[in-house]
Amino acid sequence: MLFDEIEEAHPDIFDVMMNVFDEGQLTDRFGRVTIFRSAVIVLTSNLGASSSSQLGFGERSDSGCYEAAAREFFRPEFFNRLDAVVRFEALPASAIEAITEKEQREIASREGLKKPNLRLSWSREVVAHLARTGFDARYGARPLQRAIESQVVTPLARLLLDQKVTSDTGINLSLNADWVIVASLTKL
Repeated sequence: MLFDEIEEAHPDIFDVMMNVFDEGQLTDRFGRVTIFRSAVIVLTSNLGASSSSQLGFGERSDSGCYEAAAREFFRPEFFNRLDAVVRFEALPASAIEAITEKEQREIASREGLKKPNLRLSWSREVVAHLARTGFDARYGARPLQRAIESQVVTPLARLLLDQKVTSDTGINLSLNADWVIVASLTKL
């Protein structure tokens, strides 16, 4: 179970989680019991991130600042029930490009493109450009989805809505001299 940015949760959530940590189960107001004995609970947080220049997995000399920030934020009885504090390293460029490539493949497999037999392809430069514009050292790959939406999905949707694309067409995405992603059409 994942709790993202746990430091922003309502204080009552910590009390509920204490019960889960202690008893391995949670009972709702109707008396229904959920067993957590075989569950892995992951809490993500930005605590301590402002004191470091980089985010990500790993063991580093400044990893103690994260644990200290968590220890300061959480009540001692809550913090002492946590198994580990793991620091995250920033994603390398190759991982950002792999994520970008995966997102592009998912776009290409959408029903709106598959059903009329439209084949989406892209150049290596498009992937590198999206990875570069969609990555922020502070926020990691989170802005990547926004970059893909604004630079690929929205223009592609406009192209399809303008009915410039017919069935059995290849749509190739490339980067022009102004660093803008453009689509060229070919009949399959």
